[in-house]
Amino acid sequence: MLIEPTIQNEKLFLKLRIMSNRIRFRILELTSKNEEFTLTKLGKELGLAYTKCADYVSMLEREGLITKEQRGKEKIIKSNIQIMDNKIIF
Repeated sequence: MLIEPTIQNEKLFLKLRIMSNRIRFRILELTSKNEEFTLTKLGKELGLAYTKCADYVSMLEREGLITKEQRGKEKIIKSNIQIMDNKIIF
């Protein structure tokens, strides 16, 4: 029987786990730039259905990795982290 090791920083572990998916990581990459993205635009960029894209964005939002800003009828999605070549700043 495998015993799960205790992790001291469970919140950070969960953030990293959510980010480890290629599509969710790409959403973070795209929204960390100055360009504005809506769910529709993200879905088109990634080749995802609107609902699937919304699911991924919701996961990232729950972990505090992105925020949505209401602008008229659209919600602009922005990353709360900076992704650089060899590091991530939370």
